[in-house]
Amino acid sequence: GFSLISEANVRTGGYCARYCTKKLTGNSAILAYDQLGIERPSALMSRRPAIGYQYFLDHIDDLIKYDKLSIATSDGVLSISPPKYFYDKLSLISPEIHDNIKERREDVSRCLDTLPELSTYDVDMLNYYREEVSAIRTCALKRGDI
Repeated sequence: GFSLISEANVRTGGYCARYCTKKLTGNSAILAYDQLGIERPSALMSRRPAIGYQYFLDHIDDLIKYDKLSIATSDGVLSISPPKYFYDKLSLISPEIHDNIKERREDVSRCLDTLPELSTYDVDMLNYYREEVSAIRTCALKRGDI
Protein backbone atom coordinates (compact mmCIF):
# COMPACT_ATOMS: atom_id res chain seq x y z
CA GLY A 1 0.00 0.00 0.00
CA PHE A 2 0.84 3.65 0.01
CA SER A 3 1.70 5.86 2.96
CA LEU A 4 1.24 9.59 3.22
CA ILE A 5 2.80 11.68 5.94
CA SER A 6 1.24 15.06 6.51
CA GLU A 7 0.60 17.69 9.15
CA ALA A 8 -1.32 16.53 12.22
CA ASN A 9 -4.29 18.82 12.68
CA VAL A 10 -8.02 18.70 13.42
CA ARG A 11 -8.90 17.56 9.89
CA THR A 12 -6.32 14.76 9.72
CA GLY A 13 -7.24 13.65 13.23
CA GLY A 14 -10.90 13.51 12.25
CA TYR A 15 -10.05 11.49 9.16
CA CYS A 16 -8.08 8.98 11.23
CA ALA A 17 -10.87 8.71 13.79
CA ARG A 18 -13.50 8.07 11.11
CA TYR A 19 -11.25 5.56 9.37
CA CYS A 20 -10.60 3.63 12.57
CA THR A 21 -14.25 3.50 13.56
CA LYS A 22 -15.67 2.66 10.13
CA LYS A 23 -18.14 -0.20 10.47
CA LEU A 24 -21.10 -1.66 8.68
CA THR A 25 -24.64 -0.97 9.83
CA GLY A 26 -28.14 -2.20 8.96
CA ASN A 27 -28.61 -5.21 6.69
CA SER A 28 -24.95 -5.12 5.67
CA ALA A 29 -23.97 -5.58 9.32
CA ILE A 30 -26.27 -8.57 9.72
CA LEU A 31 -24.75 -10.27 6.69
CA ALA A 32 -21.11 -9.36 7.35
CA TYR A 33 -20.96 -9.81 11.11
CA ASP A 34 -23.79 -11.99 12.36
CA GLN A 35 -24.23 -14.53 9.56
CA LEU A 36 -20.50 -14.95 9.01
CA GLY A 37 -19.80 -15.15 12.72
CA ILE A 38 -17.48 -12.13 12.75
CA GLU A 39 -17.23 -10.10 15.93
CA ARG A 40 -18.65 -6.61 15.49
CA PRO A 41 -16.02 -3.86 15.68
CA SER A 42 -15.72 -1.87 18.86
CA ALA A 43 -13.34 0.80 20.05
CA LEU A 44 -11.61 0.83 23.39
CA MET A 45 -9.97 4.04 24.47
CA SER A 46 -6.85 4.30 26.54
CA ARG A 47 -7.69 4.65 30.20
CA ARG A 48 -4.48 4.23 32.23
CA PRO A 49 -3.80 7.08 31.84
CA ALA A 50 -6.25 8.37 29.27
CA ILE A 51 -4.77 10.09 26.23
CA GLY A 52 -6.41 13.39 27.15
CA TYR A 53 -5.34 13.39 30.79
CA GLN A 54 -2.09 15.30 30.31
CA TYR A 55 -3.87 17.81 28.04
CA PHE A 56 -6.48 18.22 30.79
CA LEU A 57 -3.79 18.92 33.37
CA ASP A 58 -2.00 21.38 31.06
CA HIS A 59 -5.19 23.31 30.25
CA ILE A 60 -7.22 23.05 33.44
CA ASP A 61 -6.94 26.82 33.99
CA ASP A 62 -8.58 27.52 30.60
CA LEU A 63 -11.32 25.02 31.37
CA ILE A 64 -12.09 26.70 34.69
CA LYS A 65 -11.80 30.29 33.48
CA TYR A 66 -13.50 30.10 30.06
CA ASP A 67 -15.42 26.78 30.01
CA LYS A 68 -13.92 26.45 26.50
CA LEU A 69 -10.78 25.04 24.98
CA SER A 70 -8.97 26.74 22.12
CA ILE A 71 -7.28 24.52 19.57
CA ALA A 72 -4.95 25.90 16.92
CA THR A 73 -5.86 24.80 13.40
CA SER A 74 -4.54 25.63 9.96
CA ASP A 75 -7.60 27.90 9.56
CA GLY A 76 -7.03 29.77 12.83
CA VAL A 77 -8.29 28.89 16.28
CA LEU A 78 -11.17 26.55 16.98
CA SER A 79 -13.01 27.11 20.26
CA ILE A 80 -14.80 24.02 21.57
CA SER A 81 -16.61 22.90 24.66
CA PRO A 82 -14.44 20.56 26.69
CA PRO A 83 -15.39 16.87 26.64
CA LYS A 84 -17.36 15.33 29.49
CA TYR A 85 -14.21 13.46 30.50
CA PHE A 86 -12.61 16.77 31.52
CA TYR A 87 -15.55 17.65 33.76
CA ASP A 88 -15.50 14.18 35.30
CA LYS A 89 -11.81 14.62 36.15
CA LEU A 90 -12.42 18.16 37.44
CA SER A 91 -15.14 16.85 39.78
CA LEU A 92 -12.57 14.49 41.31
CA ILE A 93 -9.83 17.11 41.63
CA SER A 94 -11.97 20.04 42.73
CA PRO A 95 -15.68 19.31 43.35
CA GLU A 96 -16.34 22.93 44.38
CA ILE A 97 -15.03 24.39 41.11
CA HIS A 98 -16.88 21.69 39.15
CA ASP A 99 -20.14 22.62 40.90
CA ASN A 100 -19.53 26.34 40.21
CA ILE A 101 -19.09 25.66 36.48
CA LYS A 102 -22.18 23.47 36.46
CA GLU A 103 -24.19 26.17 38.23
CA ARG A 104 -22.91 28.83 35.81
CA ARG A 105 -24.00 26.70 32.84
CA GLU A 106 -27.44 26.17 34.37
CA ASP A 107 -27.78 29.94 34.90
CA VAL A 108 -26.96 30.58 31.25
CA SER A 109 -29.45 27.93 30.19
CA ARG A 110 -32.20 29.49 32.31
CA CYS A 111 -31.45 32.93 30.82
CA LEU A 112 -31.63 31.53 27.30
CA ASP A 113 -34.98 29.91 28.12
CA THR A 114 -36.43 33.32 29.02
CA LEU A 115 -35.53 34.90 25.68
CA PRO A 116 -38.52 35.47 23.42
CA GLU A 117 -38.80 33.48 20.21
CA LEU A 118 -37.52 35.33 17.18
CA SER A 119 -40.02 35.90 14.42
CA THR A 120 -39.10 35.36 10.77
CA TYR A 121 -38.90 39.13 10.46
CA ASP A 122 -36.43 39.33 13.36
CA VAL A 123 -34.25 36.61 11.86
CA ASP A 124 -34.30 38.32 8.46
CA MET A 125 -33.33 41.65 10.04
CA LEU A 126 -30.56 39.99 12.05
CA ASN A 127 -29.16 38.42 8.88
CA TYR A 128 -29.43 41.77 7.08
CA TYR A 129 -27.42 43.53 9.80
CA ARG A 130 -24.83 40.76 9.81
CA GLU A 131 -24.35 41.22 6.07
CA GLU A 132 -24.07 44.99 6.51
CA VAL A 133 -21.45 44.66 9.24
CA SER A 134 -19.54 42.14 7.14
CA ALA A 135 -19.58 44.50 4.15
CA ILE A 136 -18.34 47.41 6.28
CA ARG A 137 -15.53 45.29 7.72
CA THR A 138 -14.54 44.10 4.25
CA CYS A 139 -14.38 47.66 2.92
CA ALA A 140 -12.24 48.68 5.89
CA LEU A 141 -9.59 46.07 5.10
CA LYS A 142 -6.49 47.69 3.69
CA ARG A 143 -4.91 45.91 0.76
CA GLY A 144 -1.46 46.46 -0.62
CA ASP A 145 -1.01 47.37 -4.25
CA ILE A 146 -0.90 44.29 -6.44
